[in-house]
Amino acid sequence: MESVEVEIMDRLRDQFKEGLVVKNTAVKARDIWNKYKGDNITYCMCSKVQRHVYAKKFIEWYESRN
Repeated sequence: MESVEVEIMDRLRDQFKEGLVVKNTAVKARDIWNKYKGDNITYCMCSKVQRHVYAKKFIEWYESRN
């Protein structure tokens, strides 16, 4: 994983802990997930609730890799 991608995932984790996952960060994390995981999630990350659900999934996957 590239350093920029690590930075994005760390930012996502921080935002998740604060309770406010920004759409831009969630979309970038989704793209990283699709690149490495291959599940091809296409959701737009428009809903705050859905961003939170996906962010949790992305963070769990990211932390299990390290």
